[in-house]
Amino acid sequence: NLIAAEFINEVESAINTILSESEQQVIRYKLSGIGATEISVLVGKDTKSVENTLFRARKKLRDYLGST
Repeated sequence: NLIAAEFINEVESAINTILSESEQQVIRYKLSGIGATEISVLVGKDTKSVENTLFRARKKLRDYLGST
């Protein structure tokens, strides 16, 4: 579906443009289906920190994609 592909490209661009390196890493793990607890082990941070990072990343993406 062309519309879905365009949206995925827009999300990828937003991830690369507006998120910090840490946010990019955590959101990519989450998008691949890994849970916050497992992500915390992979990135060496506590689970609450990962959850906060996910919250910030989602908010940035919602705000960015909602304004385009």
